[in-house]
Amino acid sequence: MWQELFKMFELKQIMKQRESKEFAELLNRLREGNNANEDIAKLRTRCIALSDPNYPKDAPYLFIQNSKVNDFNCKAHNAFISMKYSIKAHDSVVGAESQKLRDKILKQIPSDPSNTKQLHSILHLAVGERTEISLNTRTDDGMTNDAGNVI
Repeated sequence: MWQELFKMFELKQIMKQRESKEFAELLNRLREGNNANEDIAKLRTRCIALSDPNYPKDAPYLFIQNSKVNDFNCKAHNAFISMKYSIKAHDSVVGAESQKLRDKILKQIPSDPSNTKQLHSILHLAVGERTEISLNTRTDDGMTNDAGNVI
């Protein structure tokens, strides 16, 4: 049934790592579980401690757990001294037959991002803060996963 509703597209061109074929090939080997000891050694040469004076302050961070991402983002946001904003999400319900049912559904929406696919009920932003889209809820605006920006 799903074959009737969806088309398969094979992506043949690397876009994110197109500037470094060597790095793209290394990532593919890791993804496939075919990495060599040299791959791991190469990655280890790029490890740098946060306390290192040469640590690039604008480098992207990679985490293995959403809770670590949220902790880091909170600390990074709190470090900004520029104007800050908090934007509350406006949730809506489509198809509810009554206001009472809409209200009941809305009250059941959890505020904990770990229960909402990392969608936050309040978005905290600061002028100059770097952000990245990590979940597309719509695509008609042209914004995609991993699209970075500065507030």
